[in-house]
Amino acid sequence: MMIILNLQRKSIFINTKDMIDTVSIILERPSFLINKPQRFNPSAENIMFEPYYKLSNRNYLRSVNNPTKDDKKRHGYLPRLTLFMRNKPNGFFVQLKIEFSAPKLLFGNNFDELEDNDFDRLIYKLKDQLLIMGVVTTIDALKNAKVSSIHYSKNIILDKHLNSAMILSELNKVNISKRLDLSTTDFRNGGHALRYHTNSYQIVFYDKIKDLEKAKVSDKRAIERDNDMQLDLFKKYKETNNPDVIRMEIRLGNKRTIENILKKTGINSGITSNNLFNSTISKKILLYHFDAIFDEWFIGVDKQIKPEDYFIQINKAANYKNSKILQLIGAIYIIESIGSKGLRNLLDNQSDRSWYNLKSDLDNIDFKSVNKTDMFKKVYADLNKFNKLEMSDVFQSNKHKVLN
Repeated sequence: MMIILNLQRKSIFINTKDMIDTVSIILERPSFLINKPQRFNPSAENIMFEPYYKLSNRNYLRSVNNPTKDDKKRHGYLPRLTLFMRNKPNGFFVQLKIEFSAPKLLFGNNFDELEDNDFDRLIYKLKDQLLIMGVVTTIDALKNAKVSSIHYSKNIILDKHLNSAMILSELNKVNISKRLDLSTTDFRNGGHALRYHTNSYQIVFYDKIKDLEKAKVSDKRAIERDNDMQLDLFKKYKETNNPDVIRMEIRLGNKRTIENILKKTGINSGITSNNLFNSTISKKILLYHFDAIFDEWFIGVDKQIKPEDYFIQINKAANYKNSKILQLIGAIYIIESIGSKGLRNLLDNQSDRSWYNLKSDLDNIDFKSVNKTDMFKKVYADLNKFNKLEMSDVFQSNKHKVLN
């Protein structure tokens, strides 16, 4: 079964493009100044200058500077800023967290994807937008800033015969909780989004177009934030036969998580802006997670194959006893109904070894007539041709006519 699915999966995301979206970086005083302290709430005046705020029992003070609707209308996309004043043994120190979507900052949307050589342009743009928000810093400080969270992502245009719901439905059958230390799965927004997560670590797949539709109602309903500048992206196109775009994101929410994933993927890198804005790292992290999901992904039953045909096929594939063959056929049909994680939950009173022995037996069988593999072959063909994705790629078909 899984032999079919191992179709060049190692090359699925291989390309030379950078796939970073949301990033949070940290600056420490004196690498920045604030010349508009009133933009922060509470005012940054007494964080940056005497007389300083007296810290509470929590030993820190938090001040926020988020762009308003008027700011966005006048200046385009702007980062979110959080200023921290923290106690330390000989006084206090001040940090500024800068959170932004790299493609939205540079392109005004996150359909267009970045390349490694966009980094300098991105940093100069960030410096300019920070100045609008009342923060003065240097290019060098931004390039060498510590990264506190980062989202690696990829937009995938699906074949016209496919849709995101089909892919997400199959993914929802996958059990990766123990493999990737992710404890919770959410199937959200009417089946248009799937999220495996802990507090600081997420794998998210979602229908990019449907998510924008949710954002038109309320930004809180969407999977991603700050959609204001891209809500009208599709107004100039006739929405006839528009392709589905499914998005994969790996969200690493703190320093420890980033370091842990870098270690697991064999990446020897610092966690500064200029180190993590790197296509090699992006590819490795996306591949690592997709492979982990792929290894747990069971394709279900071909409705045209009778149970007795499965019996014959398994009997030819391995020297199993009849009772083992019947066990595997039962497992296949249960997986089709409730997925591998559903079957594993049914076997909850069994040892992990029992589950992995069953999974190993299924992996070793080549079910050559599973119809669903055709769907994934088409997806893989598109993924293997991956180039830099731009908005125009989504509407390149002749069926998508630009409105005058």
